[in-house]
Amino acid sequence: MILIRKIAATMFFVALINSHLPVARAQAPAAGGFTFKARKQTFKTNGARLEGDARISSPQLDVAADAISFDFTQSQIQKVTARGSVNLKINLTPQGGGEVTRIEATCKIATLDPPSRTLILDGAVKGFYQVGKGGRNELSGSRATLKYDEAKNLLADIEGGVSFKLPAENLDSPTAIGSVVLTGQRATVNTATGLATISGNARAVSSDGPNKFDVAAPVFTLSRGASGTIDTLKTVGRTSLKLDLPPDATPDAAPKAGATPATNKASDIGKPTRLEVMADAATVQRAGNTVTFEGNVQGFYELAKAGAAPTRQTFSGDRAVVKYVLAAQASAENPAGVQLEMTGKPVEVMFPQLNFSF
Repeated sequence: MILIRKIAATMFFVALINSHLPVARAQAPAAGGFTFKARKQTFKTNGARLEGDARISSPQLDVAADAISFDFTQSQIQKVTARGSVNLKINLTPQGGGEVTRIEATCKIATLDPPSRTLILDGAVKGFYQVGKGGRNELSGSRATLKYDEAKNLLADIEGGVSFKLPAENLDSPTAIGSVVLTGQRATVNTATGLATISGNARAVSSDGPNKFDVAAPVFTLSRGASGTIDTLKTVGRTSLKLDLPPDATPDAAPKAGATPATNKASDIGKPTRLEVMADAATVQRAGNTVTFEGNVQGFYELAKAGAAPTRQTFSGDRAVVKYVLAAQASAENPAGVQLEMTGKPVEVMFPQLNFSF
């Protein structure tokens, strides 16, 4: 009799999952669509609990944990909770259909609320999420909440030692950046607008591309393009920026064919290869290859001369605009390379010693 009751409860539970769990829709085990197992299985009229090497799997949801519980009311799954050594893979879909988000993560506790399309990961979160065919967003922290809003936009809120990794760009471009690691205490991301806010000792570091950088500030707000890379980055609070630029493939300081010492003098100044700036706020605009610093600006850049050690040039003022001009966009009035415009009182800039041929 006990065995018959257990089989009946199992069949009811599978039928319930098939009919009313839109995120993790499954079929009976015989059809190979939905399976669950555990060392101990307990079924009640308002839920079920799997304990000991528990696992449920279907094409949309695969989760393994020490224990997994299901709560349902009036034949509707209200909550799925996995606890202890959770390993979760899920295709999260908005109500009524839409772009699927793939989430794979490990954590200590995972809670799925199918009616609100909300997934909460707690404790040592490590994994990634991927919206549609976009790039993978690697993430880690102490807590992550991922949910769809009414407009079917995925919202991600990550707390506690947040870490994101954005994909690298096409590194053939002279202005390309490699992968970017973003860290902070909290991050909120809106996949529809591409806007993300990183707060609490926010930092962005890229060290594997031709343009290496390290930016730190209390708060970042950044927008991302379709490929997932950064379009615009704005900082709030005292900001530190360190930027390494690739040296010219053919330095201007090298003698050109037909050039005389007199006509080649200007190239002795060299080209900047490193920039470090402190300011109260900064805005990085990738489209124009421009960085604008506001408030108590202090910094330096290093000039690399052909065959000589770099020399350091300092500057300070109220505002600074640093722009990188591509060779393809250069002109006699707007030469290629890094340009610096300072404003404010006072403005101080130290230039290298120039040879006027006097």
